[in-house]
Amino acid sequence: MKLILLILFLSTHSTLANALKDKCFDAKIEAKVENFKISKESGIRLSMSIEDDLDISKVSLDEIQQIFNLLKSKRYIPFDYKKMGCEARAHEMVRIMDKMCLSSAKAFLIGDISLGGISWVHHVAPILYVQNKDQITPYILDPSVSDRAIPLNEWLNILRRSNLLGYYNLNITNQYTYRPEEIDSNNRKYRFRDIVKTKLGLGIFKAYETVDEFPSDLIHLLKKVIN
Repeated sequence: MKLILLILFLSTHSTLANALKDKCFDAKIEAKVENFKISKESGIRLSMSIEDDLDISKVSLDEIQQIFNLLKSKRYIPFDYKKMGCEARAHEMVRIMDKMCLSSAKAFLIGDISLGGISWVHHVAPILYVQNKDQITPYILDPSVSDRAIPLNEWLNILRRSNLLGYYNLNITNQYTYRPEEIDSNNRKYRFRDIVKTKLGLGIFKAYETVDEFPSDLIHLLKKVIN
């Protein structure tokens, strides 16, 4: 029975991957403040900036979940290792979406973030627009935080839940920006060094996905590789 379920699971994901691979999502919308309506709850002590001349692909509600499931199915991406490595995960996901003609952006949240007992000073994930009737909503694709694609406001609420009174910066950038320190660098293409850091980081994090703590010498090496 387990073998049958596994075959059905792999068959479903293979069919989905092929269907998405053959489809080109060419509908885009300029990233404007009016399309990033932050709720009153999410907007408390939150400042937001959006990169100029940024176009983001627009998909349907069904398509955003299909894209999310495809990304989540990439087993070489260590979504379950959450202590570090969000930059590598996000960079790999946007590069996958590039191959589907999807112009994604990245959402960098900077501040006192906590999720499941893990603390971050920043977190990043890819973002796409979803059109539902006449409404345009930015959606986050972040399998390390949620088991589905979720609206930006919901993502912000999850990450800010432990410290609603903290100050946060939300930065919407193009897909080429790797780290928050580079938000104003105006990168317009993928840099080789970032691709190398992504591949190295994904490999190391995957190897230690089920380990609670990295050895101290490995942490020192990781900081050199990632930064």
